[in-house]
Amino acid sequence: MLVLTRKINESILINSTIEVRVLRTHKNKVTIGLSAPQKVPICRGELQPQISLDAKELAHVSDN
Repeated sequence: MLVLTRKINESILINSTIEVRVLRTHKNKVTIGLSAPQKVPICRGELQPQISLDAKELAHVSDN
């Protein structure tokens, strides 16, 4: 894992197409903004297991 320190309004570029920008900080929280091509799916990490489950259920329904 790469760990970087950024200040407000500083950003990180991923593959020259995805930008992660620090918008504000407050106490122990940080607000970030993400810019990416529309075809790149973006999802909160805690939702990924549920999204994977939903996709499997949809695939099962469409097979029937």
